[in-house]
Amino acid sequence: IINTFLPKKMKEKEMEVLAAFMEIEGELVEDDRFNSVVRKKVMDKLGLSPSGLSGYLKSLIKKGMLNKAEYSGRITIAEFLMPSTDGQGYQFKIMK
Repeated sequence: IINTFLPKKMKEKEMEVLAAFMEIEGELVEDDRFNSVVRKKVMDKLGLSPSGLSGYLKSLIKKGMLNKAEYSGRITIAEFLMPSTDGQGYQFKIMK
């Protein structure tokens, strides 16, 4: 739904990859949502190779959907995409 409002649109497969990482919960993602175990699960689920997954992650970082820490290299999902446990809302500014 929000893809149409984003400055850089995600391709369908990019949305699938992001959704696959976002749906994994629990201890497995407490410290690092993009750890090697989670990446393997996502690759298996979506039928991706390591290089294929890496390409999608790089594209999502470039589009600003994911953030990569400069020094640690740790990847996180952009805050505006993370759902709140209390509910989710979006604010839009319509300009001419």
